[in-house]
Formats: sequence, C-alpha cells, structure tokens
Amino acid sequence: MRRKLSLNMENTRQSQRASMESRWAALWNELGAKGDPNAVFESLLEEYSKGRAYHNLTHVEFCLDQLDRVRMEVKDPNAVAFALWFHDAVYDTRSQDSEVRSAKWAMDVAIGAGLGKEFAEKVRDLILSTRHATDLERDAEFLKDIDLAILGQPAEAFDIYDRSVAQEYSWVPREVYNTKRREILERFISKDRKSIFSTEFFRGEYEARARDNVERAIEQLSPKDESPKIAVYAGSFDPPTLGHEWVIKSGRRLFSKLIVAVAVNPAKKGTFTVQERVAMLKAMTSGFPNVEVASFENVYTAHFAKAVGAGYLLRGVRNGTDFEYEKTIAEINSDLEPEIITLSLTPPPEVAKISSSLVKSLIGPEGWRDAIRRYLPPEAYSEMLRHNPT
Repeated sequence: MRRKLSLNMENTRQSQRASMESRWAALWNELGAKGDPNAVFESLLEEYSKGRAYHNLTHVEFCLDQLDRVRMEVKDPNAVAFALWFHDAVYDTRSQDSEVRSAKWAMDVAIGAGLGKEFAEKVRDLILSTRHATDLERDAEFLKDIDLAILGQPAEAFDIYDRSVAQEYSWVPREVYNTKRREILERFISKDRKSIFSTEFFRGEYEARARDNVERAIEQLSPKDESPKIAVYAGSFDPPTLGHEWVIKSGRRLFSKLIVAVAVNPAKKGTFTVQERVAMLKAMTSGFPNVEVASFENVYTAHFAKAVGAGYLLRGVRNGTDFEYEKTIAEINSDLEPEIITLSLTPPPEVAKISSSLVKSLIGPEGWRDAIRRYLPPEAYSEMLRHNPT
C-alpha cells in the first residue's frame, strides 16, 4: 500500500512537471524568446524543488491558473506570466532580499533571451510588487491579487497553505513566528486597507472568504489566556425580546462563557414565572455551547457574578436615558465588587427600541399578535400566545 502511494505521488509529480514544462515553452515561444527554454525551466524547477512546503511549483501553477481567469483584463499577460514564473524563484526565509534576487534573475533571463530592456524592467517591477506595496499599476495589481488568491480559497485549502508557510519557517521559535505572522495577517484587514484585493474580479471572487480565513488564522495565532473570561448578563427577561437576544449573541462571541441570569424580584409580579423565563432562554440559547441560563433571588447582581466566578457584567444600553441609569448601576456594582467590570453594549437601531414593557403594552388591541411578533424570538412569541389565548 505504501509503495503504491509512493508511485502515485511520483506519477503526479511527473505529470505536473510535464504540464508546467509545456506551459513554460509555450510562453517562451509566444514571446519570441531566443535560446533554449528547457535550460531555464530546469533551473527554475531546481529552485522550486528545494524542500519548499508552499512556495513551490504547485504555487506557480496555481498562480498561472488564476492568471488564465483574468487574462482578457490584463494589459500585458505575457509579462505577468513571466513574472509569476520567477516571483518566488529565490525564496530564502532567512533573508530579506528574495524578491530582489528573483527580479534580477528574471531580468537577466529576459535580456539574455532577447526580450529587451523594457520588457525585462516591466517584469522586474511586477515581481517587486509582490512585496504588497500600494498604488500599483493595473497589471501589478492583478499580479499581487493572483499571489494572494490563496487567502480566498476554501477553509481546508487555506489551512494547508497556512501550515505549509509555518513549516517553511520552522527554524523560527513558535512564539516569535506566531507574533510576526499575526502582524502580517492583521495588515491585510486593517482599517487603513479598504480591501485585501485590489482588483474588482478578485474582490468579488475571494474577498469575503479571505477575510474569514485571515480572521480565523489571526485568532488561532493569538496568545491564549488560560483563564476563561466569564460574564453574567442579568435581567428580568419578562419576556425575552430580540433586544435581549442580540446582547446574548454578541456576548457569547466576547466571552468564553456567558451566564444569562433571570433576576427575581419577589416584590414584583411577573407575566411569566421564573421557570418559564428560564425555559424560554434555554430554548433560545440551545445552539450556543458557551451560554448557560440560571436564576438568582435576594442577592445583588454583582455578588451573584462573583459567586459564579464571573469577572464581567454585561449590559445593554438602548438610548441616552438608559445610559444614565446604567452608569449609576455600574458604579454601584463597582462599589459592591470592585474587581468586576461592567461592559455595556449598544444594540443596532432595529432592536434598540425593544423592551419587555413595550411588548406587553401592545397586547390587547386588534392585530396585537402580528404587532408583537416582530419584537420577540419564536420561543418567547409562542409563550406570549399561550398566556394570552384570546
């Protein structure tokens, strides 16, 4: 079995070699280059075969395939293709001048093949553009996007690429590599950069997926805090609304564990029992593994948070009136438990106006069922109908 697998891999390599040799010869002939294309190809193949995990002949093949998709939009596709063949020809992870050396090699080959100084300089500039500079010429923008197209591939392909790059830098201590790699990836999605890709084609084709992949990779490279960040989101939830749901969904992304707690006020008669509110919240959050639902009575929220090991209190602030009230509550909680931090979130306009009191005030007049439907999660809406059958 192992021998058969080895033979299959060798056959794949030979097939790729033959295909790429043919593509190089076709470009050479189309350019009218002089000399033996096979000698140059063998030199390129030798470099791309030097134990590289990602920046190898397969990467060049991928880039040429991407160029084929936009060939009609590129001003000088042959110059771009020539640059792609050489853009990683020299690849030394311990050096800072790989692109410069690759560009020089490409220029020497182009001039030696009689393609002229202008063509050679164009190829040089295209290769140097892969250092991800800004304000590029049109063809350089396409070449840069082609080089980055791997970022927008399906998650499985991106992860293989990401692991392969890490393998090429295996000589760098992991902590150092993770920091530097994260810094590079963060530049792709920084606020100063409007998009990862420069051209309309590649933005439309890969931008959204590339952002997802890059953000996921950054998260994986980020230092992990061993202690879980736990927050409590407390309220009456009588009933839970879409505003509450928005805060819960936001909180579950911010914290490793979110405890949604029904605060019981014995002096206040609710529409729903505590058990009913807990049941609605559990149904609403059943798909969120890091969200728990609880209830507490006759204890301050800050003290409850400390008792369950939480370091944060999560609150929703809908408007200016809410802000003043929540500011006072946050100050009181800080007095009660100085180590607990209150974090307030402002929901988007479409849910900011919603409150449990608003929903209950709409019950009664003709059409009230349709009126409240838009403000409640399905689980709470069903319970409201059950409590108000007429």
